[in-house]
Amino acid sequence: MEGIGFNHLRRVIAVILFALLGLAGNYWGVRLFFGMDFLFGSIAAVLMMRFCGTGAAVVISIISSSYTYVLWQHPYAIIIFTSEILFLGCLSKKHKTVSLIILDTIYWLTAGSVLCFISYRFSLGLDLQTTFLIMLKQSVNGIFNTLIATVIITYLPILRITLPNCCKQGLSLYETLFHAFLILVLIPMLMLMIINSRYKLQEIEQEISLKLKHTKVHVADTINSFISEKIYYLSKIGVSIADGLLASPNVLQERLEYLKFFDNGFNNMNIVNSSGVVVAAYPLINEKGYSNIGIDMSNSKVYNSIKERLKPVVYEHIGTPLIPTVTTGVPIIKDWGFVGYIFGDLDINIIVNELNTISKQLLVNISILNENNQMIISTRDNYTPFKDFNNYKGWESRRKPDDTNHLFPGKEDKQPTIKKWKSSVYMTANAVGLDNKWRIVVEVPFALYKDNLFIFYTVNFSLMLILIILSIMVSIIMKHIQLRPLYRLTEVTSNLPERLYTKESIKWPESLIVEFSALIENFKSMTECLTTKFQQLQHEISERKTVEDKLKQIAHFDTLTGLPNRRIFFDRLTQILHISRRNSTSFAILFMDLNRFKYVNDTLGHEYGDMLLKEVAKRLLTCIRQSDTVARLGGDEFTVLLAQVKQESDAAIVAEKIIKVIEQPFYLEGQECSIGVSIGISTYKSDSDAVDVLVQKADTAMYHAKSFSGSNFQFYSHEMEKQAMERISLEQMLRQAVSHKGFSLHYQPLIDINTNEIIAAESLLRWHHGELGYISPHKFLQIAHDTGLIIPIGEWVLRTACQQNKLWQQKGLPPIKVSVNMSISQFARQKHLSNMIADILHETALEPSFLELELAETVYMQNIDIVIKTLLEFHKTGLYISIDDFGTGYSSLAHLKSLPIYKLKIDRTFINDIVINPNSLSIVKAVIVMAHSLGLQVTAEGVETVEQLTLLKELECDSVQGYLISRPLSAIEFEKLLQKKILTR
Repeated sequence: MEGIGFNHLRRVIAVILFALLGLAGNYWGVRLFFGMDFLFGSIAAVLMMRFCGTGAAVVISIISSSYTYVLWQHPYAIIIFTSEILFLGCLSKKHKTVSLIILDTIYWLTAGSVLCFISYRFSLGLDLQTTFLIMLKQSVNGIFNTLIATVIITYLPILRITLPNCCKQGLSLYETLFHAFLILVLIPMLMLMIINSRYKLQEIEQEISLKLKHTKVHVADTINSFISEKIYYLSKIGVSIADGLLASPNVLQERLEYLKFFDNGFNNMNIVNSSGVVVAAYPLINEKGYSNIGIDMSNSKVYNSIKERLKPVVYEHIGTPLIPTVTTGVPIIKDWGFVGYIFGDLDINIIVNELNTISKQLLVNISILNENNQMIISTRDNYTPFKDFNNYKGWESRRKPDDTNHLFPGKEDKQPTIKKWKSSVYMTANAVGLDNKWRIVVEVPFALYKDNLFIFYTVNFSLMLILIILSIMVSIIMKHIQLRPLYRLTEVTSNLPERLYTKESIKWPESLIVEFSALIENFKSMTECLTTKFQQLQHEISERKTVEDKLKQIAHFDTLTGLPNRRIFFDRLTQILHISRRNSTSFAILFMDLNRFKYVNDTLGHEYGDMLLKEVAKRLLTCIRQSDTVARLGGDEFTVLLAQVKQESDAAIVAEKIIKVIEQPFYLEGQECSIGVSIGISTYKSDSDAVDVLVQKADTAMYHAKSFSGSNFQFYSHEMEKQAMERISLEQMLRQAVSHKGFSLHYQPLIDINTNEIIAAESLLRWHHGELGYISPHKFLQIAHDTGLIIPIGEWVLRTACQQNKLWQQKGLPPIKVSVNMSISQFARQKHLSNMIADILHETALEPSFLELELAETVYMQNIDIVIKTLLEFHKTGLYISIDDFGTGYSSLAHLKSLPIYKLKIDRTFINDIVINPNSLSIVKAVIVMAHSLGLQVTAEGVETVEQLTLLKELECDSVQGYLISRPLSAIEFEKLLQKKILTR
């Protein structure tokens, strides 16, 4: 009993809540224009139908739609919306699988449209165009509300939790796509129509406002000009009388007749003396046959007004016959006294004809009102002169910003709102006439623009209804064409293991959809796999086991290239090792590292680096057999496991093939790049039986291959192991030497070839180890570059050379330049290199002109952009820059010309055989001529014989250095040599 009471209370609360929501949806609907409102109250009724059934939903519909009577002043919308809920409730019980949206569309295309037509066309008497528009609006409105209610029921999480009985358990793919399509079509179109309708109405009102303003100005100008002109002519006659020029009655009579002939805008004219007696008139004889002369006008309104004000007046009255007459009078003043006046009845038909022309052209009504709000002139039908202007009594008015009033029937008028809207009028008024006593009233009926606005809404609602119908048709067709195979597949795969176990024949569906076809094919493959397992093991394969196996498989492959990763590589290597031991066969490991990959990664970005690794993986796969394995260990390191080789040459053939395919250009989204590869090879039986040792030896051989320029491969040898250990030991000692300043500098002099005077000294790094003795720079400099130790070493060399040169200057020795060799690592890795050099010069107090930086030609050719930028910074500080080992790096003359250098140093390889080799002689001669043409000095390195020196002097070389001059000397020895100033031989 308690449960029943709670359910009843819940239903009552639901009815109240949804009734309030329905009223709110109708109250806050979208107002398109009077009588055309987009309401949302039926959403609550549809929701209620799902929650409490059709009966409660009908109650909600009646309550919520009752607000439409307030909006539209008729009860027919209540009947139509309530019938919609009854229709949906009855059919949804019989056709539970059919969407509510489809059922609602059927309602509005059949019963709903018939009810709308009967209600609005026959009961309310609306015209066919308006009735059709309302039918379209109601149909789209009703279908849209049902769509929103269905979406809320289907997808709103809180509703699915609190009201589980009204929501489906699980979502349908068909309904989801159908709802998404309708929402994407209807909501944007509805919002666009609302926005455009506001602009449309605003555009119409602006057009009306401009028409009213134009008409008002035109009419005011016409009336004011007409009256002003008549007053002007009368005033001229009055002035002539006051001046005594027109004293004779005959002359006055002639003047009136002339004025009538000149301007027929007057019907009657009279000249009245100060006593109010007519002394001249046109015409002389009135309609009754009596003379107009001598008539007493002293009691007339015109006489008294002019005499009192002594100003022109305009007076309107009913003439004979009963037509409006406008009289204008002008006082005659002489010696500041009133001596009479002249007046005339204006031909009002002139103004009436003008106003009728304007009215017909602009489709407006124009009325001229006097100060008593009576119509003097009007273009209205059945116009009565001097009738009060009260046509819009009881109408509601909306004031526009441009002083325009929008008038429409008030609440007392019980006709439907849309009829009131069609009867509405836009009106404006403006003062006109003498002393602004009259008002111009211009009216524009909205009915003139009704068709334009109705066509706009009819097109939009028709398009939305057509799209709804097309969406439903397309969805039904797509459901049968596309989703039927999916439903069939669901049926086929139901209890699939049992059917496979019993060997039941399965007829697989077919689909035109690629994804569904792939799904069906996957099920076929899975079925074949399950069948095989059933035959082999006679038990089910656990789904968890399948997933775990899949995850393990994924864990064994590289995510970027798809190649086996380190784990699976070592697993396969272990398996191959066991097979080789058992079968006494051999296999090989190729350990590869990509040359210039870091350069591509740094210059083009990591995205291009990843693309390059993928392409490399594809090319490597083309170089191996199916039994072999290509793996990526990480970064740009790859390995190839050749499962069986008869001799080392087999591995060499594969290595050469890999080098060939890798050196071919790569095209990465339009970017061309070229790389190389260094390969180390180790083989089983000839090297070791341990897996990790075999890989380590291949790695060692790869590093040995990288010590050579370009792409190449090397087989592992024990000598490599020894060299690797020596390298490791040397690296450790080098780090200790850096931290303990275990280096020294020697200086080799450069002499002027003509004067034999020492002009510079090249600083050379020397390392004397306590145990190993002298270690050649060729042994440790490459290690310094690879480990980055060249940065602190280079800084120490630069500071020591500057300190020593400054010390020699302080001792009074001849000032010379000291040169320091710069490495590419300092340019590429050391930030703010120019600032560091400037700090050292400041610290040692050495002038920049006594420091020369030597840059190897091969260095600046590899990183020309970075080098040029840095050298320009050096040049600004006054440093001298020279190119060392010139001739070995294939310099571009364009680059050479752009570098801020002052000297070239010809490499010793050209000087060694300059005396006996004509080619070397030609090269040296060409370099000297070219350098001098560019304004550069030339130094020859490695001069060791007098013949070489003599020949260089003949070639006009500027300076030389070499063992013929002096070997590199310690600082003390060089100081003694420098004290001689001139070196003689």
